[in-house]
Amino acid sequence: SQSRYRFYSFGSPVFVARGYSYRSYENLTSFSIDYRMPLADIDWTLGRLAYIKRLKTNLFADFSNGSTYYYTLNRQGVREPKSEIGNFTTFGIDFSAQFNLFRFAQTFEAGIRFVYLPNNQQFLLQPLVIDIGF
Repeated sequence: SQSRYRFYSFGSPVFVARGYSYRSYENLTSFSIDYRMPLADIDWTLGRLAYIKRLKTNLFADFSNGSTYYYTLNRQGVREPKSEIGNFTTFGIDFSAQFNLFRFAQTFEAGIRFVYLPNNQQFLLQPLVIDIGF
């Protein structure tokens, strides 16, 4: 994207801490840690509607720091340096299930994510579609 300051930025939202909306930064440093594990191989049948094969969980922590530096013109026409800096930290847990729908052979995986944003002291609940198997 191009701003009025002739600054071009390209980036991928994949590296932003989970739970935050994507923001483009000139410099972005990210670190994530995940611990994934199966909870149970349950083999439950819900009639002809669904066959639930496995339950899984994922514990995670994400840390991101972004910065952009640019200049603006004040009312007198003098260039002034400006910056945008963002620090993002999240902790959370995902719960998901692998299942088949309507006796279709393809496996799907969907679940729910609980995220804590310590900077905002906020909890989020997000739906997950992990794999649609195609």
